[in-house]
Amino acid sequence: MPTAWLPNEIKSHFRVPGMHQECYLLLCDGPPVTVRSQQIRALNLLFSLDSDQQLEGREIAVIGGGAAGATFAAGAASLGANVTLFEKTSQLLHMQLGCWHRPLHPEIFTWPKQTAYRPVAHLPILGWATGRAHDVADTLLAQFNGVREAIEPRDRLEVRCDSAVRVTPNNIVLPDGRPFQVVVLAVGFGVEENPFGTLLPWNSYWRVDPLDQTMLNDTAGAPTVAIVGSGDGALIEILRSCIQSFDQGALLDQVLHATLNDTRLRYKVEAIEDEDRCGPADRYDAYMDLESKAVEDALRPSLRNWKVHWLMREEYPFEGFSLPINRFIVTQIARINEGRGAKEEYRGVGRGILSGPVGSAGNIEVGRIGNMYCVKYDREGVSSLLLCDNAVIRYGPKRDEKHTSRRGLLSSVGHVIEAGGDREQILREIRLRRDEVDKEKSPHDRCREPQWSLVPDFAERLESMDPRRRRPHTDEGGRPKMPTLRARFVKGFAADPTRKPPDPVYRMLIWLENVPRYLRVIYDLHADTGRPISRIAFGDEHEMWINANRDYPIRARTNDGREWSFSSVADALEMTSEASAPDVEIDGAGPESDGAGPESFATAVDRLRRAREGWEQDRRS
Repeated sequence: MPTAWLPNEIKSHFRVPGMHQECYLLLCDGPPVTVRSQQIRALNLLFSLDSDQQLEGREIAVIGGGAAGATFAAGAASLGANVTLFEKTSQLLHMQLGCWHRPLHPEIFTWPKQTAYRPVAHLPILGWATGRAHDVADTLLAQFNGVREAIEPRDRLEVRCDSAVRVTPNNIVLPDGRPFQVVVLAVGFGVEENPFGTLLPWNSYWRVDPLDQTMLNDTAGAPTVAIVGSGDGALIEILRSCIQSFDQGALLDQVLHATLNDTRLRYKVEAIEDEDRCGPADRYDAYMDLESKAVEDALRPSLRNWKVHWLMREEYPFEGFSLPINRFIVTQIARINEGRGAKEEYRGVGRGILSGPVGSAGNIEVGRIGNMYCVKYDREGVSSLLLCDNAVIRYGPKRDEKHTSRRGLLSSVGHVIEAGGDREQILREIRLRRDEVDKEKSPHDRCREPQWSLVPDFAERLESMDPRRRRPHTDEGGRPKMPTLRARFVKGFAADPTRKPPDPVYRMLIWLENVPRYLRVIYDLHADTGRPISRIAFGDEHEMWINANRDYPIRARTNDGREWSFSSVADALEMTSEASAPDVEIDGAGPESDGAGPESFATAVDRLRRAREGWEQDRRS
């Protein structure tokens, strides 16, 4: 681990040149840029401010409600600051919410090191485990809302969505005109470029697209896809195009398992990634020389009959930054295509055809011919044309190239700084500072390492605000208020004579008490069978309708990572009074409606219990 920083060094690294002394930018070009690394940068800045006792009672503005902004805001409010979190969209963590096809893994970027196999983020606040992007964001949001509920007074953490704001050089947030003692810019990296307008649908990396599914084309034969780009986004799209029923999380698990004990492979990858030992011009060929029978065997059966054209503006495939694990898997597919080390029974089989990489592709243009995409590009003075079923461009976030000859400032930063006489000078100073840090290289590595790891008091104070670890509230008798399952009998249905046994079916409403309303609840019905039926609750009391003809236990899971097992439907019915039921309108309620028969509440409970006892006896026998 790199040498720890002093708090003043951390603040200096994140301070925005040309702005107020207490204006910080949680934006770092140093790879890798992941959800976890951005959260750690936020916590590092928080740690440095807390070390100087600058948080208690201070007025702090956080601009941006992604993972970094939410983590800093929740942490600062937990440590005593008055925080206002501004988010320009209507939803915090909006990039990842609803993204079901992208997995997030906290430490996959460290592959081939052993740390890549750790599935938990290990953060003192807003922690998470590997999963789909939506599920991770949903977990973070649930924990964030839990911190808001736990803070007293609650208005110490104010969230203002639909608020596109700007910051002046003296820390005034516009259009409100309110000055803040500390401003943290957590504006993220923006969305990808789409230079082709309406000719190519604007499809961000975090937005769902049809690439995982079969093509809806009218032509026979192998579909053709063009992937343009050289970063991780492009490499992942290549994997999605080449692999049938692609599940990145499952694939990464397979690769991690296959390479876990391959020490020789690990040393070779580390040598390839060492810039002093392997330059950009040689890196792709060096990866192509790597051989892993286990990974090849895992990939080969899943390759599908698509032809994938890989183009890039850069001269060499791995000239820019991309994760070693993505480079490795893509080149393993390319090895299979070329027949390197292929098993005899697979030789000559044209599946998952990867054509390219084609570097230095210039003047790229995209058009439409009917239902097909037309991709035109120049290389070495020769124009080429590709006709394909789909085209995906992964150029990365938009940049403002007007004011620099080498590279642009991410537009998300420029948009949040108030226009005026000082704005262009401030942006120039930010660029110059970023260039200086780039030359040093090591600060980028250090700023994503947890600098608070040797100061347990900092982490302990943050962890104490986690609602999942706090002692539950108590009732009048001093007993902890634990989640309680309730149920209300609604209707009985006549027995179906075709079923054996022909037990009647009961319609019931179940809900939970002592579970915060901000949480999302998933019920696991028939939790004792090993094959539970999972359903999402609705309403403020986490209600759900169930039909049952026997008694059974129920399990409930919340999106902040907690889980509870409850006794049974019959117990919930007996413990519940009608007065405590949620105010839900029930059409035709009552045991005698619709000719269901004169079943009473007590009879329903008795029948459920006897049905369960009979089922238990049958299972034992």
